[in-house]
Amino acid sequence: MKNKKFKFYESYPENILTQIFVSKKKPHTYISEKFKQKKALDLGCGNGRNIHLLKSLGFKTYGLEIKNYMVKKLKKNISKTIFKVGTSDNIPFKNNFFNYIIAYNSIYYLSGINKKFADNFIEIDRVLKVNGYIIFTEIGEKHYVRKKLKKINHNVYQLKNLELPNYNMLICKKIEFKLFQNNYKLIHKIERLVKEKKIYKHIIFYIYRKIHSR
Repeated sequence: MKNKKFKFYESYPENILTQIFVSKKKPHTYISEKFKQKKALDLGCGNGRNIHLLKSLGFKTYGLEIKNYMVKKLKKNISKTIFKVGTSDNIPFKNNFFNYIIAYNSIYYLSGINKKFADNFIEIDRVLKVNGYIIFTEIGEKHYVRKKLKKINHNVYQLKNLELPNYNMLICKKIEFKLFQNNYKLIHKIERLVKEKKIYKHIIFYIYRKIHSR
């Protein structure tokens, strides 16, 4: 069902991404290669707020969203970017396609009750080139949404989507970091805890570089 709350508007990219790609301070110093013509996927791109930043840096930009009508609106409102319908465990691009994958508030979404984080990881790993980067976030223990999670089974929880009230999201509560051990190198970790209107937003950012193929 379509939702009228899904709107497009002028908005700034996520602040931490600006720091990573633009700031001369850490962690930008760890990502020093030129961005021009590199392929970047915004996995779960929402209204496309990060796409404009990536385009301005010279990236070839791609976006993925779960609903067809969302992708249609993205195509209508944002030019020179390829948008497709997909999920973290079903990314409709060929092997070793992307240099960068940004998964802000999306890597832990599950497409089904019997899915697990490993399904997402395997698919992301498939489309990411060796020496490519995955930048993603984890919901911290103090984040207010933790209190809104309803347990379905081991490590699978349900969370009502505030932007799409008719769509209940399934998420894995814990990211299986052991999957990154052999073929990825942790470049940087950033943890932020912010209080807004009596609620806490606790988000942890990770930057990993793929150093080997599976």
